[in-house]
Amino acid sequence: RARAQRLIEEGDVNLAASKLTNAKGTAALHALWVRAAAGVLKPDELVKTLTSTEAPLKATAARVLAAYPALATAELKKAVSDYLTKETDPRLRLQWLAALPADTVLPAKVLVSLQAGSDERWTHAALARLAPSFYQPDPAPRSMGIPPLHGH
Repeated sequence: RARAQRLIEEGDVNLAASKLTNAKGTAALHALWVRAAAGVLKPDELVKTLTSTEAPLKATAARVLAAYPALATAELKKAVSDYLTKETDPRLRLQWLAALPADTVLPAKVLVSLQAGSDERWTHAALARLAPSFYQPDPAPRSMGIPPLHGH
């Protein structure tokens, strides 16, 4: 990691990125960012983080995806979709949901599972962003016999 940092400071981001290919621990977090900035990070490298036991690595990978949406290939979106229903940490689920591009289409069974398995509003908001037709506002005033307001 120290050598990669020196290379970055000397202006050789691409060489630094190549040195960080198999980084471990804290260096792996930095490696994701450096490799993404250098344009050499592959979507399958983000997919591999989904099976990590390290929550910080998963969270960083989600943030990298949010910053570099071109990495969101169909294969990555499928892997994230499969991962979301298995992840037990609501913070990680939320980070990955928020990281996906807004045009991502998640299978209905994933949406239903995530919605039913979460009672916190941030996950619901992230799901609504990805599936606006799945989440319709509740027309409470009409369902209670109260006419809707017009012109106000």
